Amino acid sequence: MSDRSERDVLIQRMLELSAEMQRKFQAVDDEEHRWLIDHCETQAAGKVLRDMSVMMLDIVDAVGKLQPVNGITISKRFGIPKGSVSKQTRRLVDMQVLQTQLHPGNKKEIYFSLTEVGDEIYRLHEALHRQIYIGARKFLERYSNEELRFLADCYQDTLQASWLQTEEPVSKATSAVSDRGDLQEIQDMLKSIDAAQLRQVKAILKVMFFTSFEEDRDD
Repeated sequence: MSDRSERDVLIQRMLELSAEMQRKFQAVDDEEHRWLIDHCETQAAGKVLRDMSVMMLDIVDAVGKLQPVNGITISKRFGIPKGSVSKQTRRLVDMQVLQTQLHPGNKKEIYFSLTEVGDEIYRLHEALHRQIYIGARKFLERYSNEELRFLADCYQDTLQASWLQTEEPVSKATSAVSDRGDLQEIQDMLKSIDAAQLRQVKAILKVMFFTSFEEDRDD
């Protein structure tokens, strides 16, 4: 097989893996949610968790780190829109995950802190992220320094890349056009590297996103 033919095959496979990665990422939140519920110490926390969104968990995490804290600080420090913070904190207060107190010098300024249930959820969320960190470290140890540098460069390039093909006309088939644009952008990036590097990318993605590994639960 010529280098050009091998490159085309590898690029096509990379595009297929990218689509599979998107589906995997969409399932990650559900997997983490199940982990939290399965590891609850109390029925109260488990019941509340079933109705909590990812953004609610992010806000609980923010309050746990900064409490007592107001909504403006949560928004600035964690990049959550002010309107979303306001809406979700109200719901979390209603669910008895957060509690409120007024600032002594400004009775209109509300500060949030965790309730007993909220603290349990916060500690569970921290434990979940420790498990993810341990698993990620264990997974990445299998790669050489050269492969890790290459992977880091790919991540950096991806963060800086625009996935929108602005030159393509807008049509009624918006989602189809968007998908083609994403694939074209990825294809253009992959064409800029040689066949050996493409094989490295394929191997890394296959192990990173499509290989199961046991979580270390001793931490």
